[in-house]
Amino acid sequence: MKQSKKRVPYKKRKKTREEELRLHLLCFAGGAGAVILILVLIFTVLRRGGNRSDPVRNAEESAGATVTEVSESGIEIEAVPDSLVAAAPADAASGAEILASEAAPAEESTSSAAIAGAESTAAAEASAAGKAIPIDQQERVITDTSVDWRLILVNPKHMLPEDFWVDTVEIDFAEDEDMLIDYRVADALDEMLRDCRSAGCNPQVRAGYRSQATQEYLYEEKIQEWIDDEGYSYEEAEEVASTIVAYPGTSEHQLGLAADISDRDYTVLNSSQADSPTQQWLMEHCQDYGFILRFPDGKSDLTGIIYEPWHYRYVGKEIAAEIMERGICLEEYLAEKGLA
Repeated sequence: MKQSKKRVPYKKRKKTREEELRLHLLCFAGGAGAVILILVLIFTVLRRGGNRSDPVRNAEESAGATVTEVSESGIEIEAVPDSLVAAAPADAASGAEILASEAAPAEESTSSAAIAGAESTAAAEASAAGKAIPIDQQERVITDTSVDWRLILVNPKHMLPEDFWVDTVEIDFAEDEDMLIDYRVADALDEMLRDCRSAGCNPQVRAGYRSQATQEYLYEEKIQEWIDDEGYSYEEAEEVASTIVAYPGTSEHQLGLAADISDRDYTVLNSSQADSPTQQWLMEHCQDYGFILRFPDGKSDLTGIIYEPWHYRYVGKEIAAEIMERGICLEEYLAEKGLA
């Protein structure tokens, strides 16, 4: 019978000095790596946040650069030409902080400011060189509609506000049944046309109130007419068309106080209209009903519109009498009264 061996308890082997040193080095390396990683993350956050916290730097960038791309590393910028920087608004710094925090809106805003500045510079240069300023770059003011409604000025330099509204009624003696005019002048217009007809003339209203959409259509139609008939470029055609059909928003027809009236026997709206019996009578008596010949001969430099011996505007009897008697235009009258 074999004698069983006595089990000897396991004794843990002691590490050598070399192994202990290696373990310490591994722990140190791991800790150092973690610290470096944390520092890198902190640096990245601070770097990305710097654009938000430095309004001076952002203001300088917004004044002289345009946002072109947004990436994870921040906002990349591309310098714009000096001409656009010179034309940029002086208060560009006021929106500097928004540039970094709201990249997409800031890009649109910065680009718009640069474009507006460039257009303003181009218009100024064209004016200084004696060239015609493009229609869409001409300076206009919103006309003051809080004054006496009969004296509201609308012309190429005075534009109606977008929310302008007219309460209209249908016109008698009109070419079309759906022609409208401001209800406050409808009775005066009707009386004038009836008396004109009683005098043996044959008046016909060719145009009354127009909406913004209608004015835009007529304006573009006139431009196209000059392009097709005369071979003009769009810019050349628009320059001529704007003296015949008012730029949308600057037409008295949108005001609702004006009417184009022709002789039924001569319907062409040109300077020869002045020789028709209807116009002869109207130009002599229109002030008795509160109307004036709005665009008289020789006043185009003030009105911005060619001579139109068919366009009548209501201003009230007293004012109409003075304007027609003196042979002046509405712009002159309002300027003398300090109203324009």
